Amino acid sequence: MILLSGPSSGQDLDDLIDGDAELRDSIDLAEDDAEKEKIIKGAVAKALKERIGFGTLIEVMSVEPGLFPPDRLEQLTSVITKHGKQSEIAGALVKLLGTERAVLSPSDINVLNFGVRLSLLFGGPKLANVLTRLAGNDAVDKEWLLPAIGRIAGPKSLALINRYRSDASIISLGNHQNIRAVACAAIIGAAFAGEADAKGKLLAFYEEDVVDLPRFSFYVTWGITDGQPASAIRQAERLRDYCAQRIWLAEHYLDSLNTADLEQLVGLAVQSNALSLTTYLVRRLERSPQELNSFVSLLDHACIIVKARVAEAILRSKDTTAQQKLEKKLHALTQSVFGIERAFAVEQIYDMNREQGLSAAEKLLATEPNELVRIQIQELVARSRKD
Repeated sequence: MILLSGPSSGQDLDDLIDGDAELRDSIDLAEDDAEKEKIIKGAVAKALKERIGFGTLIEVMSVEPGLFPPDRLEQLTSVITKHGKQSEIAGALVKLLGTERAVLSPSDINVLNFGVRLSLLFGGPKLANVLTRLAGNDAVDKEWLLPAIGRIAGPKSLALINRYRSDASIISLGNHQNIRAVACAAIIGAAFAGEADAKGKLLAFYEEDVVDLPRFSFYVTWGITDGQPASAIRQAERLRDYCAQRIWLAEHYLDSLNTADLEQLVGLAVQSNALSLTTYLVRRLERSPQELNSFVSLLDHACIIVKARVAEAILRSKDTTAQQKLEKKLHALTQSVFGIERAFAVEQIYDMNREQGLSAAEKLLATEPNELVRIQIQELVARSRKD
């Protein structure tokens, strides 16, 4: 084992933090806090660069929370959220969150809430009882704890979560004084736990927040540009950050839904034209093409851009069943009451099959009353002749 008792080479540090046991042992045997800090600084740097050793660092937090100030925790949160593996993180979180101390220092509270936040993403069944015990601790951030309990413990957690619900107290966000963080977190937790009413409220929050976030971000920018007092800028930042956090929680909930739930969401998006849900579904389609058949009904969405994105995904997929559904829908759209949909349908049919597209274009031109649509289709036919 290599101990750092003074200036050391970079190679020594790499050797020291190569293995999990070596890192834990070196912390235990370090002569003073300065030596511990040097060891942890190197271990964190390596973890951030190579995306390894997250579980060991979390275990070290449980015994040496003072080595992880807020800025270091933020660095780790960002990288672990993107690159952490459930198999590695879950066990370490049980150790971190299961640590009991008679008195909690500020460092204890920081690492505790760090663990609670990660438990929403990586926690497994073994964390259910640990998180439930933490619910009675006032130092724990309920904004993350309640959704985490709902996701991990499921319906049996509703009795606990509903203690923190106060639906009547929640009002639309307009300024920082309207934030009802714990009550909203309880609703989100209940949605994770499967309560239908809470799911509807979560989607309502989501739509409100997606619409409002640009305005709240403007408040911050305008406050800084206009030279507003620091207190006013902090209030604007709190509103913006809370709104962004609630969006993140809603999208994490949506990411957890299975195929059957996804098809219900597609139907709701078509029916409501909700900006938030529609945008989410289009993004999810593009990152998860294997779920394509759950999204075909988005072709019924009122927005022509949404129809186009779904059609593009179907054409890329080479899925015969989905393409047949697309072709049937496009031929129906050639009879739409909306000119933009008629033009879109003909162009998409042309992209799928040139001969069928030209035939559809000729039929449309014979009866098309909209001059702009006629020009668009005539240009398509002219391009085809040049080719």
